[in-house]
Amino acid sequence: MRFDRLRNVVKALVEAEGGYDQGSYRLIGIGEDGVEHSCGSPGCAFGHYVSRPDLQSEFMFSGGDVEFTDPDRQVEFVGTDEIGVHFEMPWQRAREIFSTGGCDFADRDKSQAIAYIQDFIERHEKALALA
Repeated sequence: MRFDRLRNVVKALVEAEGGYDQGSYRLIGIGEDGVEHSCGSPGCAFGHYVSRPDLQSEFMFSGGDVEFTDPDRQVEFVGTDEIGVHFEMPWQRAREIFSTGGCDFADRDKSQAIAYIQDFIERHEKALALA
């Protein structure tokens, strides 16, 4: 498991300004004209991580979606399978953190997501040390 990469997710969240929404890679907002616009700012834990090319170089935003930076690795949807490979964890563990109900249903609470990921790292590092 790539704990260094998970720590970079935490770093991205801690340093992030603006909103948080576990249900969306990027936040959607209503403009002054009352029309829904994609404001383009990161939403979920993975979205904040993707928005930081200084912390990772495998993913990028394309519109409201996440894509691989390598054009030869494109998939229809970057989901927990691909995220799991990146973090070297089973898709079930990736889902535990990065799904819409991830980080113990953090919803719009960035501090809960940070605490959950930090606890996840600690639990799994201890388990690996005992193995």
